[in-house]
Amino acid sequence: MKQIGKAQSEWHEQAEKAEAYLLEKQDPTAIKYTDAEGHTDAISGVSIHVMGFFKLAEKALANGPVQRGPYKDGTYHAEQENFDAKTGWKETVDLTVINGNIVAANWNAVNKAGGDDKKTQSEKGVYAMKEKGKAQSEWHEQAAKAEAYLLEKQDPTAIKYTDAEGHTDAISGVSIHVMGFFKLAEQALSQAK
Repeated sequence: MKQIGKAQSEWHEQAEKAEAYLLEKQDPTAIKYTDAEGHTDAISGVSIHVMGFFKLAEKALANGPVQRGPYKDGTYHAEQENFDAKTGWKETVDLTVINGNIVAANWNAVNKAGGDDKKTQSEKGVYAMKEKGKAQSEWHEQAAKAEAYLLEKQDPTAIKYTDAEGHTDAISGVSIHVMGFFKLAEQALSQAK
């Protein structure tokens, strides 16, 4: 933002100032906005809209405390041992655990030929499943639904498969085989016990 002349400081620096303001005030409703977009004069050096941050903080506090989950906090990684002989892909999973709960999951794959990872290729349309009539939605969209399912269930063993290839009816809109993701998530979380 600073480089293109849109702000005095970068977004992350302004976000830190908004966070510090909330910590100081201890009340997400104790801020006045100068417009409907959520700008404020209350925080020196902040020109970004901050309303979204304070509204989310208010919502989080209204939800009450999150119960501690069963895992050790940290980041965890697992990947397939070998590249798939047919496809050339090797699946990877990265999980983030905070307060004992899985808060972020990233299912991806790297190819032995190099180049972009599977998620990036899917987003760019290079790994196009929908266009070829093989799926209702692209791989990265289905992967995001599998990741969301894990975040909701908090247990990679809590999924039922419909066949040995790892398809499931448990996640609406997902036709890809997901067993690899959940098995790698289970492997990654074995480090978090």
